[in-house]
Amino acid sequence: MGGHSESGGNGKGKRKRGEGFPGLNPEQAAANGDGAVGRRAAKARRSDAELAAELASPDAKPRKPRGRRQADRSDQGAATDAGRATGLFALAIAIASLFVWPLPLGLTAAVLGWYSFRERARGLGVWSAIIGLTAALSQLVLIPIYAALT
Repeated sequence: MGGHSESGGNGKGKRKRGEGFPGLNPEQAAANGDGAVGRRAAKARRSDAELAAELASPDAKPRKPRGRRQADRSDQGAATDAGRATGLFALAIAIASLFVWPLPLGLTAAVLGWYSFRERARGLGVWSAIIGLTAALSQLVLIPIYAALT
C-alpha cells in the first residue's frame, strides 16, 4: 500500500550493516585501518600498569630463594629501635597482666609482642606474647572454675 519498500528504488538509501557507525564496530574499525581498537587496547594496558604501580608496596623487595639462610641473616641486621622499645613496653604490660586486668592487658601485650617480633626484636616479642596470652587464657579458664566452686 504506499509504504516504504526496502527492496524497491535505486538502492541509494541502503547501507551495509554496521557501515554507518564504524566507531561502534571494533572489527570494522580495525579493518578500515582506523586504529581506534589499537588505541583503546594500548590505553587499557597503560591503565593496568598504572593501577599495578599504585597498588604495589613502595618498599617491596623481591623474594629470595630458599636455602640462603646465611645471606638472609646478614641482611636482617639488628632490631630496630622502635621494635626494641615496643618489645620492652609489651613485656612490661605482659608482666602487669599477671596481676591486674589479665584479659585486656594480656591481649594487648600479645599484639604488641607480635609487632615487636615483626620489627626484629624477636626475644622480647616472643616473651611478651607468651606471657600475655598465658595471662589472658588463665583468666578465661580459672575464673569460671573459681566461680563454679564458690
